[in-house]
Amino acid sequence: MRRRWQAGWAVIGVACAAAVAFAAEIRVAMHTALERPSPAIGSARVRLLPEFFAAQTDYPPADVTLVVFRDTRSLELYARAEASEWRRVLGYVLNERPTLAEGVHALRALEAAGSRLDLRIGVRDGASLGLAGSAAADLAALAAETGANRFRLIVADTDPRLTPVIEESDALRSALRAELASLPPPEPPQPRSIRRKRVSVS
Repeated sequence: MRRRWQAGWAVIGVACAAAVAFAAEIRVAMHTALERPSPAIGSARVRLLPEFFAAQTDYPPADVTLVVFRDTRSLELYARAEASEWRRVLGYVLNERPTLAEGVHALRALEAAGSRLDLRIGVRDGASLGLAGSAAADLAALAAETGANRFRLIVADTDPRLTPVIEESDALRSALRAELASLPPPEPPQPRSIRRKRVSVS
C-alpha cells in the first residue's frame, strides 16, 4: 500500500514538473512573439531610427506631436523621451493647403491605407493625409509602437514663433502660442531635401 502511495506521488510530481516546464515554454514563446515586430513595423524602424538618432531622442518615444501650419503647408514631427525636451525629427511639405480646424487635438488612432494616413480625432472627427513614399506607413508604425494616445495634433494658420510676441485677444491663438512655445524653433528656410517630403492632404 505504501509503495502505491509513493508511486502515486511520484506520478503527480512528474506531472507537476511537466506542467511548470510547459507553462515556462509558453511564457517564453509569448514574450518572444510580443517583442518580435511585424514586417511593417520592422521596416519602419529601419527608416525612422536614423532620424530619431540624429534628433538625439529615444525610439519609440514617450510622446509625439504632429504640427500642421496651413500657410506654409507643412507637417512637422516632434518627439521626446520620458521627462525630456521635445526634439524635431522630420518635416514634410503638403501639396495642398490643409483644411483641418485650428487647435490642439488628441489623436485616438493613426492608420495607414496605402499612401494615406487616416487620423482619428476625438469620437467622430478625422482627417486623411496623403503622403509620399513610406511616410504613412512609418507614422502608423510609430503610433503602433508608441501608442496613439501619446500623440497630439496641433493645427495653426501660421507659426507664432516667427512673429513678435504681442498681446493675444483670441484665446485660441494664445493657447496655440503657449503649446508651440515648448517645441524647438523652426528650421531656417532651406532647399527641399530628403528630410522634407512632399505629401498631399484631403
